[in-house]
Amino acid sequence: MKVPIGKIKTAVVLAAGLGSRLEHITKNKPKCLVEVNGKPLLQRTIHNLIANGIERIIILAGYKHELIQHFVESREFQAEINILYNHIFDKTNNIYSLWMAYAGLRLDEPYVLLEADLIYPEAMLKQFVNEPSIALDIYNPEIHSGTTAAVNSKGFVEYLSFRSELPKTDTIYKTVNITSFSSDYSKLLFNELNEYILAGKTNVYYEYVIQEIIKKHGATFKMADFSKVYWDEIDSRTDLARVQEKMKSHSFSVADTTV
Repeated sequence: MKVPIGKIKTAVVLAAGLGSRLEHITKNKPKCLVEVNGKPLLQRTIHNLIANGIERIIILAGYKHELIQHFVESREFQAEINILYNHIFDKTNNIYSLWMAYAGLRLDEPYVLLEADLIYPEAMLKQFVNEPSIALDIYNPEIHSGTTAAVNSKGFVEYLSFRSELPKTDTIYKTVNITSFSSDYSKLLFNELNEYILAGKTNVYYEYVIQEIIKKHGATFKMADFSKVYWDEIDSRTDLARVQEKMKSHSFSVADTTV
């Protein structure tokens, strides 16, 4: 696959969670090291990022962080990889890990943000390296929960909705937990993150802060359309079993350019 030339060369990977819904599977390893058809999720994530021109990766670790450190140090990846430790991972939500990521970022540094429990074709990441974008799928109430979004006629996100408050639009979208930020948006995001953390709001999702920069500052994020490809998120044993079965027919190799 041809590597796209984009301005964004840095990625932030959130991998601090306990993964408790995977039960015994994560008793002795963090969720990002759970294998899907023989490959750890983190290995797939790093591979996808490097294949799309990412040169520096910041991983926010928490639970079993020493195993993530060992995993990275025992392999040769064609990227600079830094691991930051969220020491209160069990008392905070992903907003705190994202705030911590700025210890390894320049304040005005553009980057791609993603979570380490996702499965998707690597070619989908090319949509994120050139402009601020948010990954979205068409919302299906039978299988989706969490943050949803409204998109305007030009393909830009108008606003995000949380919990059971669905957007009042004809088509509702579900966030896929991959977002990219320009240098300006990176600064705006940090300022909003700082306000949340200083106010003690450490147990909410980082999407609340993305919504703040959309609402307060008119930030425009292009929709990266994931509705026509297979993607998945692994939170539970049921999710893992479903993904293992699906991946038998989805290799997601370097040559995979289905978008």
